[in-house]
Amino acid sequence: ARGRGRWLAAAAAAAKQSRRAHWPVVGELASTAEVCARLAAAGLAVVLHEAADEPLTGAARRRAAELAATAGSADGSAPAEIVLVVGPEGGITDEELARFRSAGATVARLGPTVLRTSTAGVAAAAVLLADTGRWDR
Repeated sequence: ARGRGRWLAAAAAAAKQSRRAHWPVVGELASTAEVCARLAAAGLAVVLHEAADEPLTGAARRRAAELAATAGSADGSAPAEIVLVVGPEGGITDEELARFRSAGATVARLGPTVLRTSTAGVAAAAVLLADTGRWDR
């Protein structure tokens, strides 16, 4: 609860400072099954994991291209909703990772070093915002 409270306060302060019309959502704590359902429903679902083969950079573009190919569309537009899972301190278990993959998530690494959860989330969000072109507008 304390950790979620810190995330709520940080999201509110950041949204105010950047004059955002839409504030980021900091959800309630969720079970693995609830996270899987959220990942399955997302336009782009990414789970950060230090042992992943795929880099986070380019993940959104690759996923948009995959979705466009299966839908018969060539616009390659960015997904409407992006769900990013950053594991707790100590990591995501192998079982959780397998379940997230089964739900359709891309498992990607942020880089060659492991960052703290608070830092990794912010860094990954920046990469995804740039990768999807949302910062180009």
